[in-house]
Amino acid sequence: SLFSCFLCTPNLFYFMKFYVISSCWVLFALSPGKAQSVKEVQLNEVQSTAARFVLPTSNVARTIQIITADDIRKSAVKTIDDALELALGVDVRSRGPFGVQSDISTAGGSFEQTLVLVNGIPMTDPQTGHHMMNLPITLDQIDHIEVVQGGASRVYGAKAFTGAINIITKKVEDNTASAQIAGGEYGFYSVQGSASVRIKSTGLMMAAQKSVSDGYITNTDFDNRNYSAQWSGKVKSFSFNVMGGINHKDFGAQNFYTSAFPTQFEETQARMASASLAYDKNKLSVRAAGYYRRHFDRFELYREGDDWYQRRGNLFIMGTDTAPSWYTGHNYHRTDVQGGNLNVSYRLGSHLISVGGDMRHEEVLSNVLGEALTSTVQAAGEPDYAKYTKGTSRDEMNLYLEDQFTYNRWMLSAGFMTAITSDYGTRFFPGADISFRWFSNVRLYANVNTAVRYPTFTDLYYNRGGAVGSKDLKPETSLNYEGGVRYFNGPVSAQVAVFRREAKSLIDWIRVNGETTTKAANITEVNFTGVNASLLVDFKKMPSTNFVFTSLRVNYSYVISDTASNNFESNYVLDYLKHRLSVIATQELAGSWTLNWTINYQDREGGYIKTGASSETSYPAFYTLDGRVKKSTRYADVYVDVNNIFNTKYQDLGNIEQPGRIISAGVAFRIN
Repeated sequence: SLFSCFLCTPNLFYFMKFYVISSCWVLFALSPGKAQSVKEVQLNEVQSTAARFVLPTSNVARTIQIITADDIRKSAVKTIDDALELALGVDVRSRGPFGVQSDISTAGGSFEQTLVLVNGIPMTDPQTGHHMMNLPITLDQIDHIEVVQGGASRVYGAKAFTGAINIITKKVEDNTASAQIAGGEYGFYSVQGSASVRIKSTGLMMAAQKSVSDGYITNTDFDNRNYSAQWSGKVKSFSFNVMGGINHKDFGAQNFYTSAFPTQFEETQARMASASLAYDKNKLSVRAAGYYRRHFDRFELYREGDDWYQRRGNLFIMGTDTAPSWYTGHNYHRTDVQGGNLNVSYRLGSHLISVGGDMRHEEVLSNVLGEALTSTVQAAGEPDYAKYTKGTSRDEMNLYLEDQFTYNRWMLSAGFMTAITSDYGTRFFPGADISFRWFSNVRLYANVNTAVRYPTFTDLYYNRGGAVGSKDLKPETSLNYEGGVRYFNGPVSAQVAVFRREAKSLIDWIRVNGETTTKAANITEVNFTGVNASLLVDFKKMPSTNFVFTSLRVNYSYVISDTASNNFESNYVLDYLKHRLSVIATQELAGSWTLNWTINYQDREGGYIKTGASSETSYPAFYTLDGRVKKSTRYADVYVDVNNIFNTKYQDLGNIEQPGRIISAGVAFRIN
């Protein structure tokens, strides 16, 4: 009924107010009548890393949502990108289905402004945020995903400008093996397998996956592969985790970055390795980690291949068509990132004091990005003519101090981060979070934090195909406010929060109406205001069992800015989800069958310039419905997915046509 009300409301803003007011009424109605009798409710909940200190999710003084492995198994999702569609306030702008490439953003931010981590290790690529989701893990490895809203530079560093997404992998509890095979329309098939071995207090997990499709339209075929291994364990007061993996993608990139060159193609490979060590005893906690990430990218503006363009000298020819003479070869990039961090926490009475720092070195070799090299470098695995002719590097160091103070029902966390960079000097970023346990199951929270985001190497140096970067770009900065209320009590949990982000020097790629060149530029000042609201109900835990659904999750986000892209096309900053509603419902049927429904509605601010047009076209609002029916047994799950059941035509980004209805099926086996 909420969804029907939403669709029928003439002004969606009134629905937002209705949702917030009614949610607050529910919180107060379900709360105890006397505030004097306050007792902490003990919940079997996920421990969150959304602060310097590990806290129960209900205690975090920020808007946070957890997507569990069970949520993922129930829904018609096949990739991590799809799974993030289940989360509150997350905008997944897909360039292709099945995780080919997606831009991830939160709280109305751009795709460069959200930090994605795996077990606390940052996956940010300094070349471009388009590669941030090239993650060497599979859905089957995920234990849960933490989605934290709001500027979080004080906790996560300079990359978490509008929020952070931390993907936590499973711990090995016993000896298991699993395999899954799926197939569907457009020549899609996927095979994956994993195995875990428990040896005393340590465990080893390995996984591999391959996904292939012929594409839903011309030049949207892909071949994606993942390989990973993880070793973790605990010995006395020490715990450790060592992880490594490779993600490889080949995909037709029809209109991915510009509609002026539809026959684009890209091949990427991400390699990563990390190691972390933790010590916890009495009042002392020490955590250290180190990581390394190398990323390769070959981008073809004119796709080369047997049925595509052929290289003949310095020309690319396909039949009777010849690429412009200025196109003499593809783009080759290699980025290397090394980093490490150390955090020491000590409890002193009512205070939990944390001090630490992190360091990060980023560099790029390219034939497009950076300054001219004194001598060229051969691009590994490419023909002799593929040379890196340019390159650059930079260093970051962050130092921080934080104190968490607890007094009766109050909890205050305040601190600062000092960011020292080789390119942008030294900056100071303070912040504070506060929460108050009003009743046993109601917590009020508020926070004020600052954030920063540095330009990528693409922002600074790119100059090809009608896109021009700028070496004069300044870092983005913001001041973030948030206030909210969280209710948690057994089968029902809910939260409502209002936020404001006052941002300066935002980096965007813009094209003025009537011009053909897209340029990187700092938008002087943009303020964003929004609301996040969520409701989760587990009907199985309620006294009555006469409910149609066994679980229901409703997420709603509203964002608005005080600046619009008038007279120019904003590719990212001013193209954001103004309204987003998702409803995820699960039904248990007879014979161990389950049925899951996922409804997504979105209304995007901004627009794009259609091929051949001179002015911007607004993005139309739309909704999609996905369904999964699944039969579960002791050793296997059999499922059928129908994505976009009503065959809705829509676009997430520019002129990229999204697929309509897709039907697929699969079977997953497991052995303990």
